[in-house]
Amino acid sequence: MTDPKQKTTCVNHAMAAGGPATNAAVAIAALEALRPGPSAGAPSAVTLLTALGEGAIARTLAQDLVNCRVDVRDAADPASSVREPAISSIIEHPGGRMAASTNARVWAGPVVAGRAA
Repeated sequence: MTDPKQKTTCVNHAMAAGGPATNAAVAIAALEALRPGPSAGAPSAVTLLTALGEGAIARTLAQDLVNCRVDVRDAADPASSVREPAISSIIEHPGGRMAASTNARVWAGPVVAGRAA
């Protein structure tokens, strides 16, 4: 097993829109594209309503979904203080996998940070 303090180089990297509803929309759009008949080559009938938000990552994810033939409708609350999409990094290694996500935002108070209040 690799030492967790050792720096390693990844062999692959992918950035894509994901999550249960998004993955389902992409799968349905892909299956729809395979169906022969009048719908072949037609615009997608798959629409995803999601909280996409703003920023470079949101634009990249939206374009990824367009490339997958999914029509995206952004339902992010304009009044929300968090306007960027949540990001998850999945790291696979011989011992399993680890997921780190920005949507698990928890304020680290003084005790958690190792300092007394």
